[in-house]
Amino acid sequence: MHGNISIPGTGVSWRGRLDGSERETSQPSASLAEASPQYWSPPPVKQPPGSNAPDATPVDHIASAPIEVLTSESLSTLRAMTKDARDQHDEAVSASDEAKSAIRKHKDRLGKLERSIFRRWRSQAIEATRELLHEATCDLTAAESRLVASMIETEFNLGAKQLAAYGMVVRAYEDLSRCSVAWDITGTAVVDRVATRSIASTAVVRKRIHLDFHPDPVLRTRFRIPRFQNANGEDILLFPGLLLADNRQGNFALIALADVIIKSETTTFVEAESVPADAEVAGSTWLKTNKDGSPDRRFAKNRQLPLCSYAELWFTSSTGLREAFMFSSRQKTQAFAEAVRELVRVIESGDVD
Repeated sequence: MHGNISIPGTGVSWRGRLDGSERETSQPSASLAEASPQYWSPPPVKQPPGSNAPDATPVDHIASAPIEVLTSESLSTLRAMTKDARDQHDEAVSASDEAKSAIRKHKDRLGKLERSIFRRWRSQAIEATRELLHEATCDLTAAESRLVASMIETEFNLGAKQLAAYGMVVRAYEDLSRCSVAWDITGTAVVDRVATRSIASTAVVRKRIHLDFHPDPVLRTRFRIPRFQNANGEDILLFPGLLLADNRQGNFALIALADVIIKSETTTFVEAESVPADAEVAGSTWLKTNKDGSPDRRFAKNRQLPLCSYAELWFTSSTGLREAFMFSSRQKTQAFAEAVRELVRVIESGDVD
């Protein structure tokens, strides 16, 4: 069965091939990834953990709304098709794994029987094992066929300018992935600046992540799909015209790119860890400071810390998407955000020539 889906007014459409019936929806779950608390003061200065770090649980989790409500209304049909295809895909993968395990088992048994000195008297067992091996091989072939059938051939009807704009997004993402360090920001908490003798007023939980190109298991497309790993929520995959938020536990959402706000913000970060090679160092401060910013001489092991110019990248949407990342290169982050905004502008304008 084939279906054609489109986002009204964008020129973006999908042609999907599906076989099968409805499947039971799996329930999502999410937990805050373990990470060290980092610290920031009111913009533009932020600070990581040090000897003045308080023991505090973040009071504001930087996370999206429940994944069930994130999907854009215009993509609800495609989401339903993709859910059914994913269920078929998971069942086919499970059947394939079982068939492969059975093949290994029967091959091993057949080899032992055929090498046995009693093989003349074990002819019936040998023949039965060969039959089981054949059945397992047929099961594997059938599972692999179902795996291929679960794919949705995803077509994006992009004109020359839209293709060029998405190409700029991919190139900007490639540059962003080469940042020395990338973090997922997962939460914040208030810090008592007087008690800690710190310039920081807010604690930030951040965890290092890796950027890569990662195709969806069922939405097959000729485009390379950028992925942002998420330490405490859904990974974000950036398709032409939409974002796919995947919690890696069987549930996901599709959000029209026109519904997403992507912005970059520069922040001056007091870095207590190693300074990334591509970070701009704007100055320095002290681990323990007085109100005027001078070093607090009461602390013998007080030390200077570099002020690094980093960038934050925020993904938000009216449906409840709320994710934040931090990158060591301010220029690369800004270039990526600008490239995505230009892609949205070109798609919304309908300028396809």
